[in-house]
Amino acid sequence: CDDTPSEKATYDIRVTADDPFTVISNGTLVSKKRRNSATEWHYKVKSPMATYLATMQIGEFTQFKLGRNTTAWAPGHLRARVLEEFKQQQEMLDFYESLFGEYPFPDYQVVITEDELEIPLEAQGLSIFGSNHIAGNHRFERLIAHELAHQWFGNSVGISEWKDIWLNEGFACYCEWLWVEHKGTDSAHSVARSHYLVLSRKAQNLHLADPGAHDMFDDRVYKRGAITIHALRRLLGDEAFFDAVRNYLHAGRNSTVMPKDFFGHIDDAALKAGVSLDEVAELFDVWLNHKQLPKFPA
Repeated sequence: CDDTPSEKATYDIRVTADDPFTVISNGTLVSKKRRNSATEWHYKVKSPMATYLATMQIGEFTQFKLGRNTTAWAPGHLRARVLEEFKQQQEMLDFYESLFGEYPFPDYQVVITEDELEIPLEAQGLSIFGSNHIAGNHRFERLIAHELAHQWFGNSVGISEWKDIWLNEGFACYCEWLWVEHKGTDSAHSVARSHYLVLSRKAQNLHLADPGAHDMFDDRVYKRGAITIHALRRLLGDEAFFDAVRNYLHAGRNSTVMPKDFFGHIDDAALKAGVSLDEVAELFDVWLNHKQLPKFPA
């Protein structure tokens, strides 16, 4: 793992584990071969993948079908909590497809470890949650939505440089708000406003366009990135905004992008919607290149 997001490759993964351990990895399971008291698991990753998105989970897991192309793996005794916590997983995936286009991989899996984890982690085609993330009361629903969104934003369409992490995390965070809006619990605009108020009370010393290694995963990157995306949606209108996002994802599928690629699709949509390119450029400038928090989007 060279930790360079711009370098992608396909993978052929083989692991032998003693029974009764299950091996779960990226890609598609193509074979399982018994070797005495062990099993060789063979996975193929056919869609180009950045090295930092590779994962291997080995444990005593039971498989739970969640939907058409969604599956959970968890210790058997967690069955009831898993099925309750992830019962909307397929609906989430279908909703994101309606907004962003076809899910980019063969299927989507979630792995719930016996251990507790500080945060969930997304990998290509699957996400990993700790047993502490499945309380059975949907407390962590936003994280389930967030990690799934990364399959489009960050995994299929990856960034070329770490400084552009707002493209990954801003969109994944905004997808949490879109899911809330879809359910009818609240509007994305209202959720964005509440996070804006929190941001306004924090230090104004971060450049979203290049936060630096120390602040790369600061919560301000996530929330300010998401509000930047919301500001674009308010400026362009839903039809032009979501058309631009779909075009951006389609053009960058299974590859890496730079912010200018996203900007280009936004400009194209703005022209079709009759929105001034100067307004678009000013929006990007104040949100990405200045430390001071801009006014909340009207």
